[in-house]
Amino acid sequence: MAEKTIKLDIGTVYKKTADGSYYFRYQINGQRKAVSLKTRNQKQAIAKARELLPIVQASTTEIVSAHVQRARSWGSQKRPLPLKDIWEVYSRHPERATPATVSEQNSYESTLREFVDFVGNNQIDVKDINRDIADNFAVHMRTRKIAVDTHNRKIRRLKKIFSVLSEYRDGDNPFDAKSLRRKEREEQEHIVRRTAFTREQEEKILEVLDDDRFKVMNKPEIRVIFYLGMYTGQRLKDVVWLNWGNVSLERQRIW
Repeated sequence: MAEKTIKLDIGTVYKKTADGSYYFRYQINGQRKAVSLKTRNQKQAIAKARELLPIVQASTTEIVSAHVQRARSWGSQKRPLPLKDIWEVYSRHPERATPATVSEQNSYESTLREFVDFVGNNQIDVKDINRDIADNFAVHMRTRKIAVDTHNRKIRRLKKIFSVLSEYRDGDNPFDAKSLRRKEREEQEHIVRRTAFTREQEEKILEVLDDDRFKVMNKPEIRVIFYLGMYTGQRLKDVVWLNWGNVSLERQRIW
């Protein structure tokens, strides 16, 4: 559970999660804004938020300029983090995902390893991973013909990892774009659809079922099942589970 918000003269300091970084929430021109203070220490968070108070009260032009300067000053404090060290840092971070199963936890690591292998250089710094690289990785996964849901889970895992590592990079999360995910309808082209028997195929099956020369296990029952399926259009599973309570010989109905 997140900690209680701390009210300042203008705006509030709060946490989204109990172990997460502090955020400063304020309003400009009637619009609510929030900025990460990049610290989990309450005193440091309040101090940083108070530094922003003059910015919030300034004119629009001054606000933009001050935000840029503030972002630069905080960004200069970011430490380097090569791809090869991402998992070690992420797995110890208090804001990391905490899946209910060990399997899903392992999937986070394997997805990250898959991405690092795709990049091909584990010495690249995490701050240099941009949207273009994320786009290329999404295209690469599409060529592997994996399920749409599997594809989207991998993107969500990477989005979470890069979100947790925001203190090591500037700019937006490269895996935040919806275009990286696939839509369910994309999977339709890979589905093997059922096709009906042709008239010739039906006749050949009937010949076998009606000819005593051919040995078929449980042949009388199979014959009944096939005829019911052929003339009623029921799935064979439904025919198998059919009981006399669903049959009316007088009304010539099956339901």
